[in-house]
Amino acid sequence: MAELDKEIEKPNFWGDNERAQKILKEKSFLQKPLERWNSLNKALKDSSELISLLHGEEDTGMLSEVQT
Repeated sequence: MAELDKEIEKPNFWGDNERAQKILKEKSFLQKPLERWNSLNKALKDSSELISLLHGEEDTGMLSEVQT
């Protein structure tokens, strides 16, 4: 991804429109799953932190609700 960003930042990037479109399409293709993975990873971390906090609480009803 960093290599594609470097290509896009070059001053002559738009000099070859066909090549530019190909690079942008490739970046988009790679970026979408990466963004989804980052989002899922954040949700997993948030859920893990919430469960850890609830383990410290005496309210087991809320813990049971989160685990389902």
